[in-house]
Amino acid sequence: MSSMNGATRSYSKKGKEKAEVQLSSIVIYSEQPKIERQPMSSMNGATTSHSKKGKEKAAVVPEVGLPEVITFTSRRIKEKMENNEKIRNFDFFSPTRLPYTIRGICSRNVEPEIVSIGPLYRKKSDHLLRFEEYKWFFLAKFLRRCGRGRRDLERLLLEMQSLEARTRNFYSDHEGISEMPSQDLIQLMLLDGSFLIELLCYPGRDESLEVPGDLILVRPLLIPVLARDVLRLRNQLPLFVLTSLFGQSKEKFMKLALEFFNLSWRGPQMSLPSELPDCSHLLELFYWSSVKPLSVNHGDDRTYAPTHSMQCVRELKSSGIKFMGREEAKTFLNIKYKNRILQIPATTFDELMNTVLINCVALEQSRERHIKYFCNYVSFFSCLISQPRDVSSLSFDGIISKFSDDDRYIADFFKDLGRNTQGVRSSYLSDEINNIETYYNSDWASLMRNHFTNKWKALQVLVSSLFLVLTFIQVLMSVLSYIHDLK
Repeated sequence: MSSMNGATRSYSKKGKEKAEVQLSSIVIYSEQPKIERQPMSSMNGATTSHSKKGKEKAAVVPEVGLPEVITFTSRRIKEKMENNEKIRNFDFFSPTRLPYTIRGICSRNVEPEIVSIGPLYRKKSDHLLRFEEYKWFFLAKFLRRCGRGRRDLERLLLEMQSLEARTRNFYSDHEGISEMPSQDLIQLMLLDGSFLIELLCYPGRDESLEVPGDLILVRPLLIPVLARDVLRLRNQLPLFVLTSLFGQSKEKFMKLALEFFNLSWRGPQMSLPSELPDCSHLLELFYWSSVKPLSVNHGDDRTYAPTHSMQCVRELKSSGIKFMGREEAKTFLNIKYKNRILQIPATTFDELMNTVLINCVALEQSRERHIKYFCNYVSFFSCLISQPRDVSSLSFDGIISKFSDDDRYIADFFKDLGRNTQGVRSSYLSDEINNIETYYNSDWASLMRNHFTNKWKALQVLVSSLFLVLTFIQVLMSVLSYIHDLK
Protein backbone atom coordinates (compact mmCIF):
# COMPACT_ATOMS: atom_id res chain seq x y z
CA MET A 1 0.00 0.00 0.00
CA SER A 2 1.47 3.44 -0.89
CA SER A 3 1.83 6.09 1.82
CA MET A 4 0.90 9.81 1.57
CA ASN A 5 4.42 10.88 0.64
CA GLY A 6 4.56 8.41 -2.18
CA ALA A 7 7.05 6.07 -0.55
CA THR A 8 6.21 2.41 -1.29
CA ARG A 9 5.90 0.17 1.73
CA SER A 10 5.30 -3.56 1.58
CA TYR A 11 2.86 -5.35 3.79
CA SER A 12 1.85 -8.94 4.06
CA LYS A 13 -1.37 -10.03 2.47
CA LYS A 14 -2.78 -10.99 5.82
CA GLY A 15 -1.97 -7.60 7.35
CA LYS A 16 -3.44 -5.79 4.36
CA GLU A 17 -6.73 -7.69 4.61
CA LYS A 18 -6.87 -6.94 8.29
CA ALA A 19 -6.35 -3.22 7.65
CA GLU A 20 -9.18 -3.16 5.11
CA VAL A 21 -11.52 -4.82 7.60
CA GLN A 22 -10.62 -2.26 10.24
CA LEU A 23 -11.15 0.68 7.86
CA SER A 24 -14.49 -0.58 6.59
CA SER A 25 -15.76 -1.20 10.12
CA ILE A 26 -15.55 2.44 11.15
CA VAL A 27 -18.98 3.93 11.80
CA ILE A 28 -19.06 7.62 10.87
CA TYR A 29 -21.34 9.96 12.83
CA SER A 30 -21.89 13.72 12.59
CA GLU A 31 -18.72 14.14 14.61
CA GLN A 32 -15.53 12.68 13.18
CA PRO A 33 -14.21 9.47 14.78
CA LYS A 34 -11.17 9.62 16.95
CA ILE A 35 -8.31 8.00 15.09
CA GLU A 36 -5.08 7.01 16.72
CA ARG A 37 -2.17 7.79 14.41
CA GLN A 38 1.54 7.37 14.64
CA PRO A 39 3.76 10.48 14.27
CA MET A 40 3.96 11.69 10.67
CA SER A 41 7.19 11.35 8.78
CA SER A 42 6.69 14.37 6.50
CA MET A 43 4.72 17.62 6.12
CA ASN A 44 2.03 15.96 4.02
CA GLY A 45 0.88 13.79 6.91
CA ALA A 46 2.36 10.44 5.91
CA THR A 47 2.61 8.03 8.83
CA THR A 48 5.56 5.88 9.68
CA SER A 49 5.46 2.13 9.13
CA HIS A 50 4.50 -0.14 12.00
CA SER A 51 7.25 -2.60 12.66
CA LYS A 52 5.71 -4.37 15.65
CA LYS A 53 2.55 -6.39 15.77
CA GLY A 54 1.44 -4.69 18.99
CA LYS A 55 1.50 -1.27 17.34
CA GLU A 56 -0.57 -2.61 14.45
CA LYS A 57 -3.28 -3.69 16.86
CA ALA A 58 -3.27 -0.36 18.71
CA ALA A 59 -4.03 1.67 15.59
CA VAL A 60 -7.75 2.04 14.79
CA VAL A 61 -6.83 3.06 11.24
CA PRO A 62 -3.41 1.87 10.09
CA GLU A 63 -1.26 3.72 7.59
CA VAL A 64 -3.31 4.33 4.46
CA GLY A 65 -2.40 5.41 0.97
CA LEU A 66 -3.86 8.13 -1.19
CA PRO A 67 -7.00 6.24 -2.36
CA GLU A 68 -7.92 5.23 1.20
CA VAL A 69 -7.51 8.75 2.60
CA ILE A 70 -9.63 10.27 -0.14
CA THR A 71 -12.25 7.53 0.16
CA PHE A 72 -12.37 7.88 3.93
CA THR A 73 -12.68 11.68 3.82
CA SER A 74 -15.25 11.59 1.02
CA ARG A 75 -17.35 9.08 2.94
CA ARG A 76 -17.21 11.20 6.10
CA ILE A 77 -18.24 14.36 4.21
CA LYS A 78 -21.12 12.63 2.42
CA GLU A 79 -22.36 11.25 5.74
CA LYS A 80 -22.35 14.76 7.15
CA MET A 81 -24.16 16.12 4.10
CA GLU A 82 -26.93 13.53 4.54
CA ASN A 83 -27.71 15.04 7.97
CA ASN A 84 -28.31 18.45 6.40
CA GLU A 85 -31.92 18.69 7.57
CA LYS A 86 -30.89 18.20 11.19
CA ILE A 87 -28.36 20.99 10.89
CA ARG A 88 -30.83 23.30 9.17
CA ASN A 89 -33.00 23.49 12.28
CA PHE A 90 -30.03 24.33 14.45
CA ASP A 91 -30.74 27.53 16.44
CA PHE A 92 -27.62 29.66 16.15
CA PHE A 93 -29.03 32.70 17.95
CA SER A 94 -30.70 31.58 21.16
CA PRO A 95 -33.21 34.08 22.65
CA THR A 96 -31.24 33.99 25.90
CA ARG A 97 -27.84 34.51 24.26
CA LEU A 98 -26.39 37.95 23.56
CA PRO A 99 -25.84 38.21 19.76
CA TYR A 100 -22.22 38.14 18.71
CA THR A 101 -22.84 41.22 16.58
CA ILE A 102 -23.19 43.10 19.89
CA ARG A 103 -20.38 41.31 21.68
CA GLY A 104 -17.95 42.14 18.89
CA ILE A 105 -18.43 45.92 19.17
CA CYS A 106 -15.75 46.25 21.85
CA SER A 107 -13.45 43.56 20.46
CA ARG A 108 -9.85 44.75 20.05
CA ASN A 109 -8.01 41.47 19.61
CA VAL A 110 -7.24 39.26 16.65
CA GLU A 111 -9.41 36.30 17.60
CA PRO A 112 -12.48 35.52 15.46
CA GLU A 113 -15.92 36.55 16.67
CA ILE A 114 -18.19 33.88 15.16
CA VAL A 115 -16.34 31.83 12.54
CA SER A 116 -13.00 30.03 12.64
CA ILE A 117 -11.09 29.75 9.36
CA GLY A 118 -8.11 27.43 9.17
CA PRO A 119 -6.79 25.18 11.95
CA LEU A 120 -5.49 27.73 14.48
CA TYR A 121 -8.80 28.33 16.31
CA ARG A 122 -10.27 24.95 15.54
CA LYS A 123 -12.38 23.68 18.47
CA LYS A 124 -11.17 26.45 20.80
CA SER A 125 -14.51 27.94 21.92
CA ASP A 126 -18.17 26.96 21.92
CA HIS A 127 -19.47 29.87 19.85
CA LEU A 128 -16.99 29.08 17.05
CA LEU A 129 -18.02 25.42 17.09
CA ARG A 130 -21.68 26.41 16.74
CA PHE A 131 -20.98 28.10 13.40
CA GLU A 132 -19.07 25.06 12.09
CA GLU A 133 -22.39 23.32 11.40
CA TYR A 134 -23.42 26.06 8.97
CA LYS A 135 -20.34 25.54 6.80
CA TRP A 136 -21.97 22.39 5.45
CA PHE A 137 -24.67 24.53 3.85
CA PHE A 138 -22.01 26.44 1.95
CA LEU A 139 -20.28 23.22 0.96
CA ALA A 140 -23.56 21.93 -0.51
CA LYS A 141 -23.93 25.12 -2.58
CA PHE A 142 -20.30 24.93 -3.63
CA LEU A 143 -20.60 21.31 -4.78
CA ARG A 144 -23.63 22.20 -6.92
CA ARG A 145 -21.61 25.03 -8.45
CA CYS A 146 -18.67 22.67 -9.11
CA GLY A 147 -21.02 20.07 -10.59
CA ARG A 148 -21.52 22.35 -13.56
CA GLY A 149 -17.79 22.13 -14.23
CA ARG A 150 -17.71 18.37 -13.70
CA ARG A 151 -15.71 18.63 -10.48
CA ASP A 152 -17.09 16.11 -8.02
CA LEU A 153 -16.26 15.71 -4.33
CA GLU A 154 -13.52 13.13 -4.88
CA ARG A 155 -11.75 15.29 -7.46
CA LEU A 156 -11.86 18.30 -5.13
CA LEU A 157 -10.40 16.21 -2.32
CA LEU A 158 -7.59 15.08 -4.59
CA GLU A 159 -6.82 18.72 -5.40
CA MET A 160 -6.68 19.53 -1.67
CA GLN A 161 -4.47 16.49 -1.01
CA SER A 162 -2.00 17.73 -3.64
CA LEU A 163 -1.76 21.02 -1.68
CA GLU A 164 -1.48 19.40 1.75
CA ALA A 165 2.29 19.75 2.09
CA ARG A 166 2.22 23.46 1.11
CA THR A 167 -0.65 24.04 3.54
CA ARG A 168 1.22 22.44 6.42
CA ASN A 169 4.21 24.60 5.58
CA PHE A 170 1.93 27.67 5.60
CA TYR A 171 1.14 26.98 9.28
CA SER A 172 4.62 25.65 10.13
CA ASP A 173 5.19 28.29 12.83
CA HIS A 174 2.27 27.00 14.89
CA GLU A 175 2.52 23.94 17.11
CA GLY A 176 0.23 21.00 16.56
CA ILE A 177 -0.43 21.51 12.85
CA SER A 178 2.18 18.98 11.72
CA GLU A 179 0.50 16.26 13.83
CA MET A 180 -2.96 16.93 12.38
CA PRO A 181 -4.21 13.81 10.54
CA SER A 182 -4.25 14.09 6.77
CA GLN A 183 -7.97 13.41 6.40
CA ASP A 184 -8.78 16.10 8.96
CA LEU A 185 -6.63 18.73 7.27
CA ILE A 186 -7.92 17.89 3.79
CA GLN A 187 -11.52 18.10 4.99
CA LEU A 188 -10.82 21.41 6.72
CA MET A 189 -9.26 22.85 3.55
CA LEU A 190 -12.31 21.90 1.50
CA LEU A 191 -14.92 22.91 4.09
CA ASP A 192 -13.41 26.29 5.00
CA GLY A 193 -12.39 27.03 1.43
CA SER A 194 -15.87 26.37 0.03
CA PHE A 195 -17.38 28.53 2.79
CA LEU A 196 -15.10 31.45 1.93
CA ILE A 197 -15.74 31.17 -1.80
CA GLU A 198 -19.51 31.10 -1.34
CA LEU A 199 -19.27 34.02 1.09
CA LEU A 200 -17.23 36.08 -1.37
CA CYS A 201 -19.68 35.21 -4.17
CA TYR A 202 -22.59 36.66 -2.17
CA PRO A 203 -22.69 40.09 -3.97
CA GLY A 204 -23.18 38.39 -7.37
CA ARG A 205 -24.81 35.20 -6.12
CA ASP A 206 -26.65 32.81 -8.44
CA GLU A 207 -30.28 32.58 -7.30
CA SER A 208 -30.54 29.00 -8.56
CA LEU A 209 -27.85 27.87 -6.10
CA GLU A 210 -29.49 29.28 -2.99
CA VAL A 211 -30.26 26.86 -0.17
CA PRO A 212 -33.43 27.34 1.93
CA GLY A 213 -32.47 28.62 5.36
CA ASP A 214 -29.20 30.14 4.14
CA LEU A 215 -27.66 31.87 7.15
CA ILE A 216 -26.56 34.99 5.26
CA LEU A 217 -29.83 35.41 3.36
CA VAL A 218 -31.77 35.13 6.61
CA ARG A 219 -29.40 37.41 8.55
CA PRO A 220 -27.62 39.77 6.09
CA LEU A 221 -26.38 41.90 9.00
CA LEU A 222 -23.87 39.12 9.66
CA ILE A 223 -21.86 40.17 6.59
CA PRO A 224 -19.89 42.95 8.41
CA VAL A 225 -19.14 40.51 11.26
CA LEU A 226 -17.96 37.82 8.85
CA ALA A 227 -15.92 40.41 6.94
CA ARG A 228 -14.10 41.25 10.17
CA ASP A 229 -13.37 37.58 10.84
CA VAL A 230 -12.06 37.09 7.30
CA LEU A 231 -9.61 39.98 7.87
CA ARG A 232 -8.00 38.64 11.05
CA LEU A 233 -4.36 37.69 10.77
CA ARG A 234 -4.60 34.36 12.62
CA ASN A 235 -7.85 33.40 10.90
CA GLN A 236 -6.58 32.82 7.37
CA LEU A 237 -6.57 30.06 4.77
CA PRO A 238 -3.78 30.03 2.15
CA LEU A 239 -4.71 31.90 -1.00
CA PHE A 240 -3.46 29.04 -3.18
CA VAL A 241 -6.08 26.76 -1.59
CA LEU A 242 -8.86 29.24 -2.37
CA THR A 243 -7.80 29.86 -5.95
CA SER A 244 -7.47 26.12 -6.56
CA LEU A 245 -11.02 25.52 -5.33
CA PHE A 246 -12.32 28.55 -7.22
CA GLY A 247 -11.19 26.93 -10.45
CA GLN A 248 -10.80 30.17 -12.41
CA SER A 249 -8.10 32.81 -12.72
CA LYS A 250 -6.43 34.15 -9.60
CA GLU A 251 -7.10 37.72 -10.75
CA LYS A 252 -10.84 37.08 -11.01
CA PHE A 253 -10.90 35.59 -7.52
CA MET A 254 -9.07 38.58 -6.01
CA LYS A 255 -11.49 41.01 -7.70
CA LEU A 256 -14.34 38.98 -6.24
CA ALA A 257 -12.81 39.25 -2.75
CA LEU A 258 -12.39 43.04 -3.00
CA GLU A 259 -16.01 43.41 -4.16
CA PHE A 260 -17.09 41.58 -1.03
CA PHE A 261 -14.95 43.78 1.23
CA ASN A 262 -16.40 46.90 -0.41
CA LEU A 263 -19.85 45.85 0.85
CA SER A 264 -18.88 46.67 4.43
CA TRP A 265 -15.96 49.06 3.85
CA ARG A 266 -16.92 52.73 4.36
CA GLY A 267 -13.65 54.14 3.07
CA PRO A 268 -12.65 54.70 -0.58
CA GLN A 269 -13.77 51.72 -2.65
CA MET A 270 -10.93 49.31 -3.37
CA SER A 271 -9.99 47.89 -6.74
CA LEU A 272 -7.29 45.47 -7.82
CA PRO A 273 -4.01 47.34 -8.53
CA SER A 274 -2.32 46.79 -11.87
CA GLU A 275 0.87 45.67 -10.12
CA LEU A 276 0.18 43.57 -7.05
CA PRO A 277 2.83 41.73 -5.02
CA ASP A 278 2.32 38.04 -4.37
CA CYS A 279 -0.30 37.69 -1.62
CA SER A 280 -0.43 34.68 0.70
CA HIS A 281 -3.95 35.21 2.11
CA LEU A 282 -6.99 37.52 2.02
CA LEU A 283 -5.72 39.96 4.67
CA GLU A 284 -2.57 40.54 2.65
CA LEU A 285 -4.69 41.11 -0.46
CA PHE A 286 -6.64 43.79 1.44
CA TYR A 287 -3.36 45.25 2.71
CA TRP A 288 -1.71 45.69 -0.69
CA SER A 289 -4.92 46.95 -2.28
CA SER A 290 -4.89 49.74 0.31
CA VAL A 291 -1.16 50.47 0.05
CA LYS A 292 -0.51 50.27 -3.70
CA PRO A 293 -2.44 53.45 -4.70
CA LEU A 294 0.05 55.52 -2.70
CA SER A 295 2.43 57.35 -5.04
CA VAL A 296 5.53 56.58 -3.00
CA ASN A 297 8.61 54.43 -3.41
CA HIS A 298 8.00 50.94 -2.09
CA GLY A 299 11.71 50.27 -1.73
CA ASP A 300 14.13 51.50 0.88
CA ASP A 301 13.08 54.79 2.51
CA ARG A 302 15.55 56.08 5.10
CA THR A 303 13.73 59.34 5.80
CA TYR A 304 13.15 59.78 9.51
CA ALA A 305 10.19 61.66 10.87
CA PRO A 306 9.56 61.87 14.64
CA THR A 307 5.86 61.08 14.29
CA HIS A 308 5.35 60.58 17.99
CA SER A 309 6.36 64.22 18.70
CA MET A 310 3.81 65.80 16.37
CA GLN A 311 1.16 68.03 17.92
CA CYS A 312 -2.51 67.24 18.38
CA VAL A 313 -5.41 68.71 16.41
CA ARG A 314 -6.16 71.47 18.92
CA GLU A 315 -2.56 72.72 18.98
CA LEU A 316 -2.19 72.59 15.19
CA LYS A 317 -5.42 74.48 14.67
CA SER A 318 -4.41 77.12 17.18
CA SER A 319 -1.23 77.58 15.12
CA GLY A 320 -3.22 78.32 11.97
CA ILE A 321 -3.35 74.88 10.30
CA LYS A 322 -6.66 73.96 8.68
CA PHE A 323 -8.06 70.43 8.33
CA MET A 324 -10.00 69.26 5.29
CA GLY A 325 -11.37 65.96 4.02
CA ARG A 326 -9.73 64.63 0.88
CA GLU A 327 -12.46 63.27 -1.37
CA GLU A 328 -10.44 62.29 -4.44
CA ALA A 329 -8.08 59.95 -2.55
CA LYS A 330 -7.97 56.34 -3.75
CA THR A 331 -7.00 55.05 -0.31
CA PHE A 332 -7.63 56.27 3.22
CA LEU A 333 -3.85 56.22 3.83
CA ASN A 334 -3.21 59.10 1.38
CA ILE A 335 -2.64 62.14 3.64
CA LYS A 336 -1.30 65.41 2.21
CA TYR A 337 -0.18 68.74 3.73
CA LYS A 338 0.26 71.92 1.69
CA ASN A 339 -0.10 75.67 2.36
CA ARG A 340 -1.14 75.19 5.99
CA ILE A 341 -3.92 72.76 4.98
CA LEU A 342 -3.81 69.16 6.15
CA GLN A 343 -5.95 66.99 3.87
CA ILE A 344 -7.04 63.63 5.26
CA PRO A 345 -9.43 61.23 3.48
CA ALA A 346 -12.76 60.90 5.25
CA THR A 347 -12.77 57.73 7.34
CA THR A 348 -15.27 55.79 9.41
CA PHE A 349 -13.67 54.41 12.55
CA ASP A 350 -16.01 51.49 13.19
CA GLU A 351 -15.35 47.89 14.18
CA LEU A 352 -14.26 46.89 10.67
CA MET A 353 -11.77 49.77 10.47
CA ASN A 354 -10.43 48.93 13.92
CA THR A 355 -10.02 45.27 12.92
CA VAL A 356 -8.20 46.29 9.73
CA LEU A 357 -5.82 48.61 11.60
CA ILE A 358 -5.02 46.09 14.35
CA ASN A 359 -4.40 43.16 12.01
CA CYS A 360 -2.55 45.11 9.33
CA VAL A 361 -0.26 46.57 12.00
CA ALA A 362 0.30 43.02 13.27
CA LEU A 363 0.97 41.88 9.68
CA GLU A 364 3.57 44.60 9.16
CA GLN A 365 5.27 43.94 12.47
CA SER A 366 5.47 40.20 11.77
CA ARG A 367 7.31 40.72 8.50
CA GLU A 368 10.30 42.71 7.32
CA ARG A 369 9.05 45.67 5.30
CA HIS A 370 10.97 48.83 4.43
CA ILE A 371 7.94 51.09 4.99
CA LYS A 372 5.26 50.19 7.53
CA TYR A 373 2.31 52.10 6.13
CA PHE A 374 -0.33 51.11 8.66
CA CYS A 375 2.04 51.63 11.58
CA ASN A 376 2.80 55.12 10.23
CA TYR A 377 -0.91 55.86 9.82
CA VAL A 378 -1.76 54.74 13.36
CA SER A 379 1.18 56.65 14.82
CA PHE A 380 0.12 59.78 12.91
CA PHE A 381 -3.44 59.60 14.25
CA SER A 382 -2.32 58.75 17.76
CA CYS A 383 -0.53 62.13 17.76
CA LEU A 384 -3.40 64.04 16.19
CA ILE A 385 -5.90 62.60 18.67
CA SER A 386 -4.85 63.38 22.22
CA GLN A 387 -8.29 63.90 23.74
CA PRO A 388 -11.91 63.14 22.72
CA ARG A 389 -12.26 66.82 21.76
CA ASP A 390 -9.72 66.24 18.97
CA VAL A 391 -12.03 63.54 17.60
CA SER A 392 -14.96 65.97 17.75
CA SER A 393 -12.93 68.57 15.89
CA LEU A 394 -12.06 66.13 13.10
CA SER A 395 -15.70 65.07 12.90
CA PHE A 396 -16.72 68.72 12.49
CA ASP A 397 -14.25 69.02 9.59
CA GLY A 398 -15.74 65.96 7.87
CA ILE A 399 -12.65 63.77 8.33
CA ILE A 400 -14.19 61.32 10.80
CA SER A 401 -17.57 60.04 9.67
CA LYS A 402 -20.70 60.37 11.79
CA PHE A 403 -21.03 56.56 11.61
CA SER A 404 -17.86 56.16 13.67
CA ASP A 405 -17.66 55.00 17.27
CA ASP A 406 -17.92 57.55 20.07
CA ASP A 407 -15.14 60.08 20.63
CA ARG A 408 -13.77 58.50 23.82
CA TYR A 409 -13.56 55.05 22.22
CA ILE A 410 -11.63 56.35 19.20
CA ALA A 411 -9.24 58.37 21.39
CA ASP A 412 -8.54 55.35 23.63
CA PHE A 413 -8.16 53.06 20.59
CA PHE A 414 -5.38 55.15 19.04
CA LYS A 415 -3.78 55.71 22.42
CA ASP A 416 -3.51 51.96 23.02
CA LEU A 417 -2.53 50.91 19.49
CA GLY A 418 -0.21 53.88 19.03
CA ARG A 419 2.06 52.63 21.80
CA ASN A 420 3.11 49.74 19.55
CA THR A 421 3.95 51.90 16.52
CA GLN A 422 6.10 54.72 17.91
CA GLY A 423 9.35 52.81 17.39
CA VAL A 424 8.96 52.87 13.59
CA ARG A 425 11.56 55.22 12.12
CA SER A 426 10.94 55.41 8.38
CA SER A 427 7.56 56.84 7.36
CA TYR A 428 5.71 57.45 4.13
CA LEU A 429 4.39 60.61 5.85
CA SER A 430 7.89 62.04 6.44
CA ASP A 431 7.44 65.06 4.17
CA GLU A 432 4.08 65.96 5.66
CA ILE A 433 5.31 65.62 9.25
CA ASN A 434 8.49 67.61 8.66
CA ASN A 435 6.58 70.41 6.90
CA ILE A 436 4.07 70.57 9.72
CA GLU A 437 6.88 70.74 12.29
CA THR A 438 8.65 73.48 10.33
CA TYR A 439 5.54 75.64 10.22
CA TYR A 440 4.62 74.93 13.85
CA ASN A 441 8.03 76.23 15.00
CA SER A 442 7.82 79.38 12.86
CA ASP A 443 7.31 82.88 14.29
CA TRP A 444 3.94 83.27 12.59
CA ALA A 445 2.62 80.04 14.12
CA SER A 446 3.87 81.15 17.53
CA LEU A 447 2.08 84.48 17.09
CA MET A 448 -1.12 82.67 16.14
CA ARG A 449 -0.94 80.41 19.19
CA ASN A 450 -0.13 83.17 21.66
CA HIS A 451 -2.45 85.92 20.46
CA PHE A 452 -5.14 84.48 18.21
CA THR A 453 -6.30 81.39 20.05
CA ASN A 454 -9.81 82.82 20.52
CA LYS A 455 -11.90 85.75 19.33
CA TRP A 456 -11.39 87.78 22.52
CA LYS A 457 -7.63 87.62 22.25
CA ALA A 458 -7.88 88.46 18.58
CA LEU A 459 -10.08 91.46 19.38
CA GLN A 460 -7.64 92.53 22.08
CA VAL A 461 -4.74 92.36 19.64
CA LEU A 462 -6.76 94.29 17.04
CA VAL A 463 -7.65 97.01 19.50
CA SER A 464 -4.05 97.22 20.70
CA SER A 465 -2.80 97.44 17.14
CA LEU A 466 -5.32 100.17 16.33
CA PHE A 467 -4.28 102.08 19.43
CA LEU A 468 -0.63 101.88 18.37
CA VAL A 469 -1.49 103.10 14.87
CA LEU A 470 -3.49 106.03 16.22
CA THR A 471 -0.71 106.86 18.65
CA PHE A 472 1.81 106.81 15.82
CA ILE A 473 -0.40 109.09 13.72
CA GLN A 474 -0.78 111.48 16.64
CA VAL A 475 2.98 111.61 17.18
CA LEU A 476 3.56 112.10 13.47
CA MET A 477 1.07 114.97 13.32
CA SER A 478 2.70 116.62 16.32
CA VAL A 479 6.13 116.38 14.68
CA LEU A 480 4.83 117.80 11.42
CA SER A 481 3.11 120.66 13.29
CA TYR A 482 6.28 121.46 15.19
CA ILE A 483 8.30 121.54 11.96
CA HIS A 484 5.72 123.80 10.36
CA ASP A 485 5.88 126.25 13.29
CA LEU A 486 9.67 126.45 13.01
CA LYS A 487 9.31 127.60 9.41
